[in-house]
Amino acid sequence: MQPRRPSSAAPTQSWRRARAAAVPPTPSWPPSIVRWRRSSPARKAPP
Repeated sequence: MQPRRPSSAAPTQSWRRARAAAVPPTPSWPPSIVRWRRSSPARKAPP
């Protein structure tokens, strides 16, 4: 587990950042899907 940041960053922001870093988009996906996943990572979870 990562240490909590005392900054004003919300928990959801840190979760999104951690999720994006832990699950990078695969190069096999089309750019459109990659862009969509980056724009809304919380809406759709990776398969």
